[in-house]
Amino acid sequence: MDEKELVIRAKRGDIDAFCILYDNYKRKLFNYAYYKLGNSEDAEDVVQDVFINLLQQTNYFVSEGAVLKYIYKALYNRCIDLIRHKQIEQHYEEVSGNDFISAL
Repeated sequence: MDEKELVIRAKRGDIDAFCILYDNYKRKLFNYAYYKLGNSEDAEDVVQDVFINLLQQTNYFVSEGAVLKYIYKALYNRCIDLIRHKQIEQHYEEVSGNDFISAL
């Protein structure tokens, strides 16, 4: 089954097609996320988050020709969000002199 057919089926709610898309792209996406984040656990988490969001919002799923481009953009945005979040945590830890997370 080609990418076009997988996307069409995934848009219709076919979980198997969606899983095939995930399996086809997860390694490349993990490598990209790891390059951006420098942490394998964070990289795995953001890749899974991106695919979960795609699965939940299949009506926004992109056209057949731009799947990988769309997923990379979503992954890039998620990586940037995580980097910013960690920077804010670090700033509050430095300012407060305490572990910000445990203070919550």
